[in-house]
Amino acid sequence: MDVVIIGVGGMGREALQWAREQTAQAPFADPLNVIGFVDDDSAKHGTLVHGTAVLGDVAWLAQEASRRGGLGAVLAIGNPTAKRAIVQRLAAAPLAWPVLVHHTALVGEGVSLGRGTIICPLSTITVDVRMGAFCTVNVHVNVAHDVVLEDYVTLAPGVMVSGGAYLHEGCDLGTGAVVIPTAHVGAWSVVGAGATVVKHVPPGCTAIGTPARPIVR
Repeated sequence: MDVVIIGVGGMGREALQWAREQTAQAPFADPLNVIGFVDDDSAKHGTLVHGTAVLGDVAWLAQEASRRGGLGAVLAIGNPTAKRAIVQRLAAAPLAWPVLVHHTALVGEGVSLGRGTIICPLSTITVDVRMGAFCTVNVHVNVAHDVVLEDYVTLAPGVMVSGGAYLHEGCDLGTGAVVIPTAHVGAWSVVGAGATVVKHVPPGCTAIGTPARPIVR
């Protein structure tokens, strides 16, 4: 499949590497032929990133997908709000959103991965985990049995999510955050780096510390 990577930041460059590795594993994984990047920063257009061209912006991607009658896209952006905005902008374009799973990640039985999800190196998704669309599971993340991640969830490096936890749409867990068994993290909330969620985090807030508590403004 020909694909374009959305975003030329750190995650975009990582996604390029992992797509190349996934292609090298074919036929054990679906080969992804990266034809270029897109980014809304016009200063980057026409440049090369690790030998791969930045072809245009997100609007260019929609036009190119329509011209071709279809194209693949990898959404290599961590911020949940930005992810949702880009997906909404591209809703009418004939795009496929492949799942990108690094070959060093462990994905167990009964796991479902939504479209556009990225599972980074050395992460573990154990068993019976349900993951929505456009989730980002960064390096050295552990997600235990029966966890639910709704759409657009982002887990930064080193996050630990214990069994039966529920991460609602768009929540963003910082580096090294921990969620204890069966706890909920509310929609579009942020859990700070190193925080420990020991009871439910309300939607739309920022929670920090151990135990994690919403910031009072």
